[in-house]
Amino acid sequence: MTQYPQYPLPSGQPYSPPDQPHHPAYAYGYDPAEPLLAPARRASVLIYVIAAVGMICGLCVGAVGLLGPLQRLAAESGLQSAAAELGLPAEQLLKIVYLAIAVLTMIWSLLLAVLGPFVRRGGLGAIVTAIVLVTVALLVLLANLLTGVAQTRGHGAAALVAGLLVLIVPTGLLGVLLAWLIQAARAAPAIRAARWQQMQYSSQYWQYQQQPPPPNPGGYQPPWPQPPANEGSDDPASQS
Repeated sequence: MTQYPQYPLPSGQPYSPPDQPHHPAYAYGYDPAEPLLAPARRASVLIYVIAAVGMICGLCVGAVGLLGPLQRLAAESGLQSAAAELGLPAEQLLKIVYLAIAVLTMIWSLLLAVLGPFVRRGGLGAIVTAIVLVTVALLVLLANLLTGVAQTRGHGAAALVAGLLVLIVPTGLLGVLLAWLIQAARAAPAIRAARWQQMQYSSQYWQYQQQPPPPNPGGYQPPWPQPPANEGSDDPASQS
């Protein structure tokens, strides 16, 4: 089989297209905001932990409201006067309180868990919403902490320490989460700017890819090679 010759360009070097721009933003799956997402990722992990604990606590409180010894708890809680004003038995009022706390706790935990993936990505709206939820929970826990200290002051040191431990641990976790969420909120504008810059680079790269290749330098066009002549053909017309 005859191979047609290859004609080099006048410079003696084959033509090669210019180098394409390379940038980390063009790599598939690369996120230029990766170094800025550390606070948001820490906060998202703690969000999942607190949301899971909150769901468990809500279920436990609901179980106490449905199955617990409400008569003894009502006698110890001092709700008789409030129940008499409302025209309800103390046990019924305590049951309503327990179930309301359980439902609100589970709803709060569910909302916080839903915000977790968006916080992990550095979304400012999700971070601000999580800050609001955590702040509300912190205020409620601090109010319960102060009320619990006042109520257990006359019940001995053991009751006071137990009440403080029950409230201090979740309060501390929420405080740490709030600090991380504030750090993530401060980094959110830089994250958005980095991702916008990535979109600009990607758009420019796509436009560069759509451009037609440049013509040969100097306008040189190699001649079309001629096929070899038929030699020794058996055709009578060619022999005459």
